[in-house]
Amino acid sequence: MQFLKEAAGIVRQYYSYLLTGVGYTMLLALVGTVAGFCIGLLTGVVRTAPKSRNAVLRTLHSVVNALIAVYIEVFRSTPMMVQAMVIFWGYAFLNNGETLPLIPAGLFIVSINTGAYMAEIVRGGILSIDRGQLEGAYSVGMTHTQAMTRVVLPQALRNILPSAYEQALNTMWLWGWALSRCVPMTVSYRPARNRRTNSQPIACACSGVTSPGRKDWMIW
Repeated sequence: MQFLKEAAGIVRQYYSYLLTGVGYTMLLALVGTVAGFCIGLLTGVVRTAPKSRNAVLRTLHSVVNALIAVYIEVFRSTPMMVQAMVIFWGYAFLNNGETLPLIPAGLFIVSINTGAYMAEIVRGGILSIDRGQLEGAYSVGMTHTQAMTRVVLPQALRNILPSAYEQALNTMWLWGWALSRCVPMTVSYRPARNRRTNSQPIACACSGVTSPGRKDWMIW
């Protein structure tokens, strides 16, 4: 009961920050998921595209595929919190301590992280379509682009909806979890005049989503 009373007192005292922070968290999660889906759709289509007969284009395609594979492996194999810290503080290290704005930085981190997962989801959806569908499109005179946009992708998008929806939910809670640990450290290194104005709403959003009873996250 004591825990519930303390949690209720925290909500009453900081509800305005919680509401503002939840709005920021939803904005970052939703926009980042949509951007990540676009990245995943583009990379998934590129990875499943047939190789050109032209030697130069075939070599370029192989290089692009290799770069995409490295991007996917790196961002799927490391935690989002690590990626956020490396990008945020790496930028500050390269720019004499000048950090990125929190909202644009968050959108960028969520987008590229989600894009890596969405790329494999989209690729799997495209490969799940029977090869005969593509061959049938070629037989009626369609180009590869027309076959993908009019025949393959509509069916593939239907197949990947469950996985894409699950990834969107994972992005939302992972983003809150990562920020609940990153933001206090970020704020502690900022000048005192910036501690409340820039970061409090986001920190409160994360504390509200993950664990409302943690009062130490509410004082930043």
